[in-house]
Amino acid sequence: MSAEAGAPRPAGHTVEERLSVASQRQLVWWRFKRHKLALISLGIVLLFYTLALFAEFFAISDPRDG
Repeated sequence: MSAEAGAPRPAGHTVEERLSVASQRQLVWWRFKRHKLALISLGIVLLFYTLALFAEFFAISDPRDG
């Protein structure tokens, strides 16, 4: 048995090592984060979803009032 088998790995992993153990979700997120337009679009979509979920709170008037 060699001493290298039980030796801890150095703290600084290379990019290749990180990619080899990264999940598919992590790989997609890392690539998505590099695109500023995609992040802005994500923010707008999240804003629309928030407005849709809390539409009654943001509504100025009641739609049932004629």
